[in-house]
Amino acid sequence: MPGDTIYSYALASLQSMNPEKITEKRDSLKISTVFKVFLFQDDLEVQVTGQDSSSSLLHVRSASRVGESDLGVNTRRVKKFLRKIDQQR
Repeated sequence: MPGDTIYSYALASLQSMNPEKITEKRDSLKISTVFKVFLFQDDLEVQVTGQDSSSSLLHVRSASRVGESDLGVNTRRVKKFLRKIDQQR
């Protein structure tokens, strides 16, 4: 799937997850979001890299800003994000 298409799916999916903040860098196909969990903030970053005109890779990173354990919150968020992308296809 082309990078622009995946980027659009990723952006729509993230917007539907109600992040506290979302920052786009369309020129590099990168999206950064901040989610608030209780008093903590978690970051989720997405970047799309094109392989050729019809395929691309989706890179996803989700992490807590503080603490040693997030009790699986970031893993669940990434899985939810990927499910939302699949639903758009």
